[in-house]
Amino acid sequence: QSEYSLLQRKAEDELVPAVEDAGLGLMAWAPLGRGVLTGKYRGQIPADSRAADGRLAGYVAPYLEPQASRVVEAVAMAARGLGRSAMDVSLSWLL
Repeated sequence: QSEYSLLQRKAEDELVPAVEDAGLGLMAWAPLGRGVLTGKYRGQIPADSRAADGRLAGYVAPYLEPQASRVVEAVAMAARGLGRSAMDVSLSWLL
């Protein structure tokens, strides 16, 4: 199990090739980029979200940076074009 999503792709460097070579699978942890790939953080931080909670904000904060926001916007655009949700597009990419 490793964190793996459109916002966290480090597993592709070594882990994914090793898993594939061994004929195994990878269990993705945080496949929705800690919730950010759902699109709920686009332009705001919802009051009832982890990012708004002082104890949990640091968990989400790395994925609220500009580079991550560009990925989220691209996912949202693809979702609109496909008539799907950002969550559907993010999870479909992962599969």
